[in-house]
Amino acid sequence: MAMIYLQVVMIEMVAAVESNKASGEVALQNAVRLLSSDGLDGAMMVVDQELAGDPESWEAWAAKADILYLQGDFSGAKSNCKRALELNPDNALAWNTLGNSLYRLHELEEAIDCYDRAIDLDPLLAKAWHNKKMALDIRLSRIRPRFSLPRASRGDGHRDGDGSLRLRVSKVR
Repeated sequence: MAMIYLQVVMIEMVAAVESNKASGEVALQNAVRLLSSDGLDGAMMVVDQELAGDPESWEAWAAKADILYLQGDFSGAKSNCKRALELNPDNALAWNTLGNSLYRLHELEEAIDCYDRAIDLDPLLAKAWHNKKMALDIRLSRIRPRFSLPRASRGDGHRDGDGSLRLRVSKVR
């Protein structure tokens, strides 16, 4: 059933785009519908068709980045986000997606910078706050000094097995 729906939407989109009745916004709304139907490949076809008609559509570049991210192509998502942000640097969602792509590529400092930019643009974007916290937690775990305390000695050459430092008091007889 979902496949038939996908095919119907794709036929409608192709007809609308070919007749120049579909704006970038309508094409992207249909792409989002396809995404909700688990049709990432179909959504990518719609976005690619939009980009063929309007290569300056920052919305289409951002949508393509989101699709690539969902497909696990983090490098592709990164480059498409950068293109979307060249065309519209004030898009908090694109900054967040770029941050997510960088996070997945283990580029934490750059990811944190992207989350900060998204938060500056939209302070209520909860997912950017959450993503920034995740990246900061990882960064903190990497820079936190690691040390261990020597295990306490019982005074008879043996060490306690629990690693704690306890004061041993001998009984007075």
